[in-house]
Amino acid sequence: MPTFAQASELYRSRPDPLSKDDMRNLARADYALGHLDLARMTAGDIDALFTKPRLSAVSASTVARELRTVAAALNYAVAMGLAHAVCRPIAPRVDDARTTLITRELRDQLILAAEPPLRAVVAFLFYTGARLSEALDSTHDDVRAGVVTFVTHKGGGFRRRLRTVPLHPVAAQFLLPHPTLLLPDPWGKRWSN
Repeated sequence: MPTFAQASELYRSRPDPLSKDDMRNLARADYALGHLDLARMTAGDIDALFTKPRLSAVSASTVARELRTVAAALNYAVAMGLAHAVCRPIAPRVDDARTTLITRELRDQLILAAEPPLRAVVAFLFYTGARLSEALDSTHDDVRAGVVTFVTHKGGGFRRRLRTVPLHPVAAQFLLPHPTLLLPDPWGKRWSN
């Protein structure tokens, strides 16, 4: 019967090399789960032998990332025929600050609390969901028929990505008159990040 250690070794030997973090995650998982038979391993086993001990040492988001590596190794074992079916690890709940929602009242308070030169930038970011660099690089040519088109060179490559977002009427009120930029700094230049 194949074990998790064998699944982990198979995953390490795949054609795409693993990152250092994935290698480290697999080493930790091997220590805790390596002896388990893939056919009999349950999510409860992973939780008791790996998740709970790790949660006492590191944050939930770190354990969730480590469990994604474990799940990838298990799925690869199935794809390569080492096992017919495997359990799915249960990731701990992660309180991610990026998903925290704010009320409309708090949003409006934050916009009004911003210094007057920054108020337009803050309002634009809230109402469009733009990334800071997208907002600061936006020009009047990017606005057509109530829609803003953001041009991004994400990842530093030469490939351009276009993303369109409706321009909320409240955000449009905050835009300053300028020949090119939607959100110029007080001196009429591009804000620095």
